[in-house]
Amino acid sequence: MRFILRSRSSPGTSLVGLVPILVCLILPPGSAGQGAPIPAPPGDSIALGGALYMLEGIQSRGGWPEVPQGPTLRLGDEDARVVALRERLLLSGDLPGRGEAIVPDEGESPAPAPRAPFQNRPSDSLPDPRVFDEELEAAVRRFQARHALDVDGVVGPATLGALNVPLEDRIEQIRLNLERRRTFTPAQGPLRILVNIPGFQAFVVEEDREASVHRVIVGRVDRPTPVLSGRIEHVVLAPYWNVPPGILRMDKLPEIQRDPGYLEQQRMTVMDRRTERPVDPGTIDWEAITAAEFTARYWLRQAPGSDNALGLVKFIFPNPDHVFLHDTPDRHLFERGRRAFSSGCIRLDGAMEVAHRLLEEVPGWGVERTWAVARGGRESWIPLPDPIPIRTVYWTAWVAADGILNLVDDIYGLDARWDEAAREGRASEDGTPQGVAAESQASTDPAPTALTLYEVRGECVQS
Repeated sequence: MRFILRSRSSPGTSLVGLVPILVCLILPPGSAGQGAPIPAPPGDSIALGGALYMLEGIQSRGGWPEVPQGPTLRLGDEDARVVALRERLLLSGDLPGRGEAIVPDEGESPAPAPRAPFQNRPSDSLPDPRVFDEELEAAVRRFQARHALDVDGVVGPATLGALNVPLEDRIEQIRLNLERRRTFTPAQGPLRILVNIPGFQAFVVEEDREASVHRVIVGRVDRPTPVLSGRIEHVVLAPYWNVPPGILRMDKLPEIQRDPGYLEQQRMTVMDRRTERPVDPGTIDWEAITAAEFTARYWLRQAPGSDNALGLVKFIFPNPDHVFLHDTPDRHLFERGRRAFSSGCIRLDGAMEVAHRLLEEVPGWGVERTWAVARGGRESWIPLPDPIPIRTVYWTAWVAADGILNLVDDIYGLDARWDEAAREGRASEDGTPQGVAAESQASTDPAPTALTLYEVRGECVQS
């Protein structure tokens, strides 16, 4: 859904200041050009309020239909359930032909209900409503893109579940997010970064305008990425990865015990904590040593390189949870819709592009040198003369810079808890009810063997 303001006296002109009406239009995601305003308050709140008004209008006219359960639906299928699918996507505006929602001026009668499907088309062009055609596939893809689902044009269980979320739940979702925006204060600075955790996106903002948008991978449900703010102080090229104790205990030590060649395959070195020098792994009894014993005497370090767990670059911003932004060798995961795969840190698509932008003002760090050092295999820490503000937020409903309404899953189950905290007056200045982030870690980490926040040699335990 895309929202623009139009004057009644000039229907095709974008205008603010006259008596505007809100028109809901569907456009393909990404159709707008670069340089649009960043999707942050106050503008986003206005558009989000318009989305709420529109959904309440659909609700007043009887809501949208439920698509019946059944086998996966895809291009070429003929099924009676496709009729309900069409109606559902028409009402939400994902399928062209119907879905314009006009908000009347005060005192006017409500706008007429949306026109019937396929109205104003030549009779010989009317598709069989039971057939899953290319136009419907494109509509499904649009729906999937704005709900953070795998964009494949196929209506499987995940897409069907999102389609059948009750309208009243979507209305409440937008209301919760509007309340969250009410107390949100954006970070200040000519250049800054905003990461929306459940939206799996990062925005580089320059002079209050969106410069670039990047896909991100965030923490798993049992290792969540926290809501926080900070300032990026260093760009680290060709980083080592110092394996944190929790990941060593749960992941790496079992791998080494199963496969003696694992360390060599992963280009990992055992380091002595006392001398900070390499240790011959053949001198360690891997079958007998425990994770606690290993951590007390050693740590594991992976050499820089394109296969390093942190990729070619990481961005350090001191914070109590010891998380950071970094590159990744597992780029195929960015193609997924729901990208909660990390152990808490934020993996950034286009990380080198961001590094180039942050280093533009640092003398001697042009594009050519930055790439050469990143690929050179020798770790380099570059301090930023003017640290860059960064915020992570938890928005499950927002209107993006291109005007598209996005509604995504509450991956950490925080929406309801935020609502409860806000009702109890525990909301902080940045819109984050006090205690929610810390509680989310505790609530998903009950087992004594679960990962805990811990800093080792400046590395994030949740990489």
